[in-house]
Amino acid sequence: MSCISFEYQFLLTFFPDIHIPEETLVLIGGIHATLKPDEVISSGLFDLVCVGEGESAFVEILTKFEKGQDLSDIKNIYFRDKNRGTIIKNPRRKLLNENELWKSSTIPDYSFFDEKYFLYPFDGKMYRRYGFEVARGCPFSCTYCGNTALKEANKGLGRFVRTLPIELIKENMQKLIDD
Repeated sequence: MSCISFEYQFLLTFFPDIHIPEETLVLIGGIHATLKPDEVISSGLFDLVCVGEGESAFVEILTKFEKGQDLSDIKNIYFRDKNRGTIIKNPRRKLLNENELWKSSTIPDYSFFDEKYFLYPFDGKMYRRYGFEVARGCPFSCTYCGNTALKEANKGLGRFVRTLPIELIKENMQKLIDD
């Protein structure tokens, strides 16, 4: 097994020991799942492996699951059929463009988190800090970064580097400051 991400390696140290009810669907995504989907789905630990961007795939999964529909044909998803013992590897979707990624405000709902999760020390003082996405993808190909492999995995699927319009960045920052 190759090490694409330490988080996945860490997950494997405890996840197999967790009791998960048989009827529960287990989904995984992220860089390891994107770059090594065969390894991840073959582990037998996950029913669905999201390969690439998950926004559209996740909406489709939730919609079909709620309606009791078949989940085996969702693009960007590797599906493990527990009943048949088969794995279905669906094709990839095009990368989302800026309009699809950022239709409106992109500030996550932080209301259910305790304030302590947003306090960080800096220069001898405590500050509130929040994160929100302002770009996706990176134009560089540093040898120490998985970005080069992600670029290759997404080749032909659309623009890899996408940025949030500056007006939305300003609007989102102002909303966070005002809260």
